[in-house]
Amino acid sequence: MKLGMRVRTLVVLFCLIFVFSGCSMLGDSSKDVMEKLDPKKNFTIKVMSHNEQYFMQQFGYLFMAKYPNIDIEVVSTQKMYEANQQEQLKPEEMYQKFIETNKPDVIVVFQDVFEKLAADQLFYDLDPVIAQDKFDIQNIQPQIIDYLKLKGGGKLFGLAPKIQSQALFINRDMFNKHGVQLPEGPLTWETVLNTAQRFPTDGDDKTRSYGFTNRDYQTDPYSLIVMIGTAEGLIMQNEGKAALNTPSWKKVFELVSNAYKTNTIVNEAAPDMNTTFNYEDYLMRNKFTAGRAAMTIGDLYLIQNMRELKEYKKDLQFNWEVISLPKDAESTQRTNFDLTEIFAVNAKSENQRAAWEFVKYVNSDEFARVHAKTPTDLWSRSTYLKSIDGVSLEPFYQLSFNSNEMVDTGEYRSAQYMLRDEANKIIDEYLTNKKNIDQVLAETNDKLQANLDQITEQMKKKDEKK
Repeated sequence: MKLGMRVRTLVVLFCLIFVFSGCSMLGDSSKDVMEKLDPKKNFTIKVMSHNEQYFMQQFGYLFMAKYPNIDIEVVSTQKMYEANQQEQLKPEEMYQKFIETNKPDVIVVFQDVFEKLAADQLFYDLDPVIAQDKFDIQNIQPQIIDYLKLKGGGKLFGLAPKIQSQALFINRDMFNKHGVQLPEGPLTWETVLNTAQRFPTDGDDKTRSYGFTNRDYQTDPYSLIVMIGTAEGLIMQNEGKAALNTPSWKKVFELVSNAYKTNTIVNEAAPDMNTTFNYEDYLMRNKFTAGRAAMTIGDLYLIQNMRELKEYKKDLQFNWEVISLPKDAESTQRTNFDLTEIFAVNAKSENQRAAWEFVKYVNSDEFARVHAKTPTDLWSRSTYLKSIDGVSLEPFYQLSFNSNEMVDTGEYRSAQYMLRDEANKIIDEYLTNKKNIDQVLAETNDKLQANLDQITEQMKKKDEKK
């Protein structure tokens, strides 16, 4: 019995030794993934920004007031763009070179290059330190977090404190005055443009009303066609090949062109940039803010413009509201928001904790609460900004994205802007009954291909010089 007990005791001791040695080899699982910030130590972090004054007013001063031991040095990306006019690098290559040269601790990038830089492992994975610090991301719009994780290959490499999204603005007084009703429920672009055609067209250019106006300086047919087409997930080109001559694009061309034929949509040339005009003239140029258009597409800046116009035109008052953007019933879910400033921590930074404290703060509940008091931006945390002047902002937060969406990016993106004047001339021939829609679509597609071929040739010459 004694021998048996000794054997069992040895077995138990052996198991305990194995368990404790195993724990030693695996390390302390409770150890922080990132050391806490030392409040007695001073840090200086480099942060990318195009404009130092804007950055410090928007983010820097508030952060340094909260963290007096952390100074911010802004490294301007303006020189990056200036240098790239000569080098003609791809956007991600341009950023990579800038980051390698300037070594910023906090990297601020646009949505279109974030995915490629994340794939190149330039960013620090935030998921573990978010869990460690118990940082609240639950109250950030979930679509934004999901989108960033999608672009990060499943990991969260950055956070975006602000978003840009749009909604359909409605002048309720105009609808009531002319006895026009907007159908209830989800709207399509066809419904919106057909509704616009129910408004009268009489009167001169200075007094008449319109059913719809597009964004400032983009009231031409081509700009509206591109906006609607891309909103429905259509692409203009695929790897340098024009992709306009399709049934889907034909439907958009025909819908918009027919609406312009009725003369109920604002169609005017952009103002001569050499012409002098004051801010009031600028605000009144937009037919919606001037109370002369029943509908338009806009963002938070349009609301700001309308508030400012009250200071100039106190007698110009009308009831307005915002509703969700139109959506083609046959189209797939699309990405309907932009992240213009994604904040990430440089994976090679020597000040990762200080850099993370900055990224954490500008994406925090506290920061959103402070800025909601002066609503000039749409924040990813919508807790404190629900309405402006009694108008609900909920439509701006009805976000969606398409994980398989194809987007025109890179060198070929400029082709659609190069096409604007030529396309409008072709569309004008449809408006004056000189061409049918098939001819318009084919000719516009050919013009686009010519522009794409020109860009391809420029790319070849650039590669030959390397």
